[in-house]
Amino acid sequence: MYLKTLVLQDIRNYPELKIEFQPGLNIILGANAAGKSNILEAIFFLHLGRSLRVFDEQEMIRWGQPEGYITAEITNAVGTQHIGIRLAKDQEKKIQVNKKNISSPGGLRIIAPAVMLSSKDGELISGEPVLRRGFLNQLLVQIEAEYSYRLLKLKRIILSRNEILKQIRDERQKPDNLDIWNQQLQEEADYITGKRRAVIAVLQKTANQVWQALSHEPHKKISLEYKTNCPEEKNNWPKVWLMIQPEEIKQARTLIGPQRDDLEVIIDKGDGAKHLRLFGSQGEQTLTAYILRLSQAAVIEEEQKQHPLILGDDIFAEIDAQTQGQMVQYLRSQEQVFLAATDQERIKNIADPKIMYQVHNNACSRIE
Repeated sequence: MYLKTLVLQDIRNYPELKIEFQPGLNIILGANAAGKSNILEAIFFLHLGRSLRVFDEQEMIRWGQPEGYITAEITNAVGTQHIGIRLAKDQEKKIQVNKKNISSPGGLRIIAPAVMLSSKDGELISGEPVLRRGFLNQLLVQIEAEYSYRLLKLKRIILSRNEILKQIRDERQKPDNLDIWNQQLQEEADYITGKRRAVIAVLQKTANQVWQALSHEPHKKISLEYKTNCPEEKNNWPKVWLMIQPEEIKQARTLIGPQRDDLEVIIDKGDGAKHLRLFGSQGEQTLTAYILRLSQAAVIEEEQKQHPLILGDDIFAEIDAQTQGQMVQYLRSQEQVFLAATDQERIKNIADPKIMYQVHNNACSRIE
């Protein structure tokens, strides 16, 4: 699939902007704070149905304006699709596909699949487990229609179960009242951990294929290890409940479940393995995070039978010149890529063909 046209009206720093994009490599140049990332944010909004950068999406509306619009024309496996998004002060956002309102943004993930790479992606490796769980959840939501629903159900179960634990601790409920919540938590945990284990196995295989394309150290191998405190065998759950119940009541908090999982990323050079979160350099962490993101795109392509959009925000800052060249060669195999950079020096390793745009004075124009 590819994005043909993007129109912004009163979004971020743009009073009105229309850009015609082409398949292949689209380079967006501009100084810091010129508005490059705002364009990428708007493109990714077409996929996610919300902002990746801010919780309050009304912050995206241009200062002093009551509303803002993002509209786009996309060509995918089905044909031409028109997406319209309206953001308004103190009102719910409105999303339309082919001029028909949709109640949930979930459908956009099929219409406009996308993956975002950022210079901050090293935090996916070095940061807290919640970031890696978020990565797994994002991928699974993109390829499993039911997964989003099961995540929401798990969240509701944990909130209710924590309240029961609190009441048991305060002697306002009996411990037996946990049984029904334990059963529900077990059902959701079995589903979610099963899906995560399966997708991690696919990711590991794909990540090593991408690694061979990007790295000048082909002898290295990436291993992904799933860390969960949920038992893999269903008949082991009763033992776990008995073991942890006193501490859960004491803390009034659910101490077992997929909400506590982690993904460990290990690099093996052939002379010993190392945990990248603990012992990897910033460059290694960033490159490996890019590999995971590109592997995410490959999994989406395989599942949806269409290329997702690839967005990159200043992604060359943390990788060396040789790796930059290999990255560009890999990106050329994608149907459409958007790369934002501060100046042409950043993209000197990108040979033609490429399509270039310049962001300046709240406008974006193609460089001929």
